[in-house]
Amino acid sequence: MKHLDVVCAIITRKDNVLAAKRHPGGPAGDKWEFPGGKIKVNETPAQAIQREIKEELGVTIKQIERLEINQHTYPEFKISLLPIICEITDGEPMAIEHAEIRWIAIEKLLNLDWAEADQPIVRRYLAKERK
Repeated sequence: MKHLDVVCAIITRKDNVLAAKRHPGGPAGDKWEFPGGKIKVNETPAQAIQREIKEELGVTIKQIERLEINQHTYPEFKISLLPIICEITDGEPMAIEHAEIRWIAIEKLLNLDWAEADQPIVRRYLAKERK
């Protein structure tokens, strides 16, 4: 089974987090996720998250903190998903590669229909924020 190393950005602004809704169809279609994508060969997670967020949202970010990797198996492939808490340093996010993006209050994150691989990350992030 194919295995992918993936990064995702938990982009924060005040008490809100940026969520991105996938287009319908395919794995996790029409579900919400933290934006990001595959780490390319010879690319560090830091380089990958910068590149992916620039491509997907049109903004520049700075990394604040890495969280625990989540391993998830979809029917077609497995992923190791590394969440990185980030802040925007330049630009205003646009839904370039998503159906929709939305700033959502931290306490309302669980109200969204998250992609399976992102669900444990949402819960861990909320637990961290409540401490």
